[in-house]
Amino acid sequence: MEMFDFFKLKRYQFIFVTTFAAYFIFFQIVTRLFLITNIKFPAGVSLVISTSPPVPPQDMPFPLWGPYLSITTPHFTWAITPLSLGISFILSFLVALNVTLYLMYYNMLRLRASNQLLASLGILATSLSCSCELFTGLIGSVASNIPFLISVTFMERLFEGLVTLAIVLLSLSTYVLYSELSGKKVLKSIGKGLKGYLVFIVILIIDILLPFSPAFSFVKLVFSEIAGGILALLINKKWRYGIILSIFINVITISMFNIIYNNPLVYLIPFMGGFIGAMGYSLMKPWARLGLLHVIAWSLIMPGPISIILGYPIPFFNFSPSQLIELWITTWIIGTPIAWYAGVYYLQYLRENMATKPLNIRIIPKLERDYGIKWILIGSFAILIQILYFITHVPYYVDYNGYDLIFLFTMTVMSTFLIVLGSVLLGYGLSKLIKAVFNIPKPRKWFKFSVIFGVTYALLSGIIHIGVSGYPYPPVLLGLFGIPMLTPSVTIYIPHVIGIYINPLEALQLIASSMLAGGIASYTFENKLNKRNLIASIIGSVAVCPACTITTFSTYTMGLLVSALASSYLANFMNSLQGELLTSFASEIFLLGLMIYTGNKVKVKLAPKGSSLRL
Repeated sequence: MEMFDFFKLKRYQFIFVTTFAAYFIFFQIVTRLFLITNIKFPAGVSLVISTSPPVPPQDMPFPLWGPYLSITTPHFTWAITPLSLGISFILSFLVALNVTLYLMYYNMLRLRASNQLLASLGILATSLSCSCELFTGLIGSVASNIPFLISVTFMERLFEGLVTLAIVLLSLSTYVLYSELSGKKVLKSIGKGLKGYLVFIVILIIDILLPFSPAFSFVKLVFSEIAGGILALLINKKWRYGIILSIFINVITISMFNIIYNNPLVYLIPFMGGFIGAMGYSLMKPWARLGLLHVIAWSLIMPGPISIILGYPIPFFNFSPSQLIELWITTWIIGTPIAWYAGVYYLQYLRENMATKPLNIRIIPKLERDYGIKWILIGSFAILIQILYFITHVPYYVDYNGYDLIFLFTMTVMSTFLIVLGSVLLGYGLSKLIKAVFNIPKPRKWFKFSVIFGVTYALLSGIIHIGVSGYPYPPVLLGLFGIPMLTPSVTIYIPHVIGIYINPLEALQLIASSMLAGGIASYTFENKLNKRNLIASIIGSVAVCPACTITTFSTYTMGLLVSALASSYLANFMNSLQGELLTSFASEIFLLGLMIYTGNKVKVKLAPKGSSLRL
């Protein structure tokens, strides 16, 4: 098998969509973005849609940062921002994808089973690992749903940190699972060479840097244990009774933990416990080692979710409630990757030892022409919504007197990011549409030509100035807030050497125009078009593209030319923001038409696409 394409199988489509929808709704509810409540409305009013947040925008909690929308009915209210929707979508997608991949993995093991026991063991291993993914997703929503979280002070940005952790772990899990299903083994044991010692040093440094506080104390103990175990494995020391002695050492340490946790020398004890335990651990059967890892990991994980269910932290140690919840959150975080690591290794063990029958499954996907309409609509919608929001909420982006700098920066970056994302999706959809309608071949070596044109246009349009002087600002100047796409911006100035000014819109325009010109040059030179087409392509590329990158320098220069040849009114319009945008987009449309024209003149015999093995 070469690749897994579960979107082609209906049952996996159903599992993915169902899990995605369920987790999306779950995340909205537990993070209190979606509140089911009874609201009394005035007579005749049943729906209220608002873009004004209930508190000052800069005081809105994460993830309700950025452009705001709320939908309120007598039965529920739903608060929405691009950030909250984006996080919900990403986490839901990753959780659903991981669950589906785990089920595919189990079905692969079952189909290749050489032993009837594999079916039961496969269910157990898949359930443990898949549960870890669900708990990882739960990490992303836990912070806002703990009723006693007001006492947590060890992490100012707890919610943001947990969401980031969940996305990182789930993304890593997706990559590993997909590789496993494709027959690759990317998750390997710690080597005994330089890489192994680097891992040991990193773990040891983290352990030393963690503070001596109740919140991180148990995590320090775990890292000390791991560091000692890695060292024993690296020097290849073995002792049959090491695991028994290690358990005894750890039981004594944990029983006295709340008394001795703040003594730095105490953490040498779990280090020795890990070292001695690893000496016996390496002599255990693989299934026993993996089972032990699971027991340890889930022992670290479970107090956190149980505390949430109970509404108060489990009083296992003689700490205060606030110290306990901090302790359970950190142990939950550290236990999750350990459980995931053990789960994937368990599945690897089953695949390599009990799933040895050959498997050859072929799926021939339908060959449908993709016009890219959905990407064009999604991209256009994202751009249009942010433009309308900016027009109706200009002070949220530029009013430094009314809002703090962090809020203005957050709003500007968020809107700019969404417009950039929409532009990329729009461009992708247009490329699909052009390919489907005009059937032009893919340009060869377009990247080489695009780089050449990119540097040329950056110089001609004024993004890069050579030998500048007299600039009264610091060498590096950042514009953090303002009109989306025109900010954030960066200015770099080295006197008498170089000056660079660029913002997201200019960067996108430069990339787009360079790619279009690179495609034209590829069609022209690689395929030896006739002389007339060659001249038209060169004139079009060189003359039009500098206008695509709508810099103040280029539009001012063009405005002077227009003023000399035509009217000053037209020159003033071209120097305005509307004129810059119109000039830029018109020139790119012309360039796109020129690329389609030259591409249609190319006669290249394309080989039919081959099919690949799929599961």
